[in-house]
Amino acid sequence: MENIDFTEYDRITDTLMYLSDDIALNFSVALSRKGRNGDRLFYHYESVYGSDKYGGKLRSIKRTMNFYFILDVRSDFNGGFLLKPQDVEILTRLISAKVLPWYFGNDQEVAFQIIADKLVLRDYQPATYFQATKFDNKSIMFEPVVVVENDLECRGVRISLSSGHAAELSIDKFMGFYHLIAYTDMSTLAATMCNYVKIGPYGVNTFTSQGLGATPPSSLNSWSNFNSNSFLNNTKSKREGEWIWNIVFLAFKKNHQK
Repeated sequence: MENIDFTEYDRITDTLMYLSDDIALNFSVALSRKGRNGDRLFYHYESVYGSDKYGGKLRSIKRTMNFYFILDVRSDFNGGFLLKPQDVEILTRLISAKVLPWYFGNDQEVAFQIIADKLVLRDYQPATYFQATKFDNKSIMFEPVVVVENDLECRGVRISLSSGHAAELSIDKFMGFYHLIAYTDMSTLAATMCNYVKIGPYGVNTFTSQGLGATPPSSLNSWSNFNSNSFLNNTKSKREGEWIWNIVFLAFKKNHQK
């Protein structure tokens, strides 16, 4: 195994759930940032200083944490949606106030009714979260929808991104999505993931995309890195799974190039 220092790692991403074949909910921690002079600043740095009280040298550690959820679109490099803690707070309030009543509200709020043994929609107004960024405006729109699972009609939610990508989830699956963004302690999860990065061994199940057509690294396109995103992977299981990963990656690359 090659000699790797953990400061070489630039990002860690966990895939928390798949909303569709094309869209996943990820959680990422950026491990470096660009300084004012264009140099790379690692999130962890140490200070060494003398101590009059204790004598000799002492050290302190400081970490700069930058973390967020990502609605990651596999087919579109720039089609994803990044959610920082402040975005999550507003989004979950919107869902609680506008979306959940379609399913759990009173008779005037619910968005579904049964007519002739068919589940149909009533009149409704979409709920939209708007996010203004430095370069553009993005949005996530929620709508009630009838979805079919196992040949059965059920209540569902359509999540549409302003990039044009959408996913339709049953209400059960949508509640799983809502639970993750509403009740995840983002700072604690980020610290746990950073601890995972710090602990060796390093360079396990590594592949390198290079040359013409290589997938560029990005916080909005981290699907190719899912092999390193589980808290449950131990050294033995990583080694045993390496040959499986090689097969999966080759198949993914072949389909991606079509």
